[in-house]
Amino acid sequence: MSRLHCQHLRYDIDQYLKSVDAEMDSTTQKNGITTQKTLNTTQKKILNYLKEHPHATRKDMAVVIGDITEDGIKFNIGKLQQYGLLKREGGRKSGTWVVIDNNH
Repeated sequence: MSRLHCQHLRYDIDQYLKSVDAEMDSTTQKNGITTQKTLNTTQKKILNYLKEHPHATRKDMAVVIGDITEDGIKFNIGKLQQYGLLKREGGRKSGTWVVIDNNH
């Protein structure tokens, strides 16, 4: 590849990354918490379940929600925490889940 071609390719990649960042910045701001505009079905089920069962484990959620592994639950919990919709209070064994915003 020529140096000029590499520079153009790098520019295109930078532009793409900026557009992705801009898309992520277009999330909704509510009470200082950034939330995703739409949640997937699994994420909604997790929030609803944790609202009623704050001491639930990933294994509990995987069994109750069904058709998802514990790793899938872990991934979605991470996303929900990233979106500011869910947080963990206390230790990993005796802690509880706190649903921040469940308007979805």
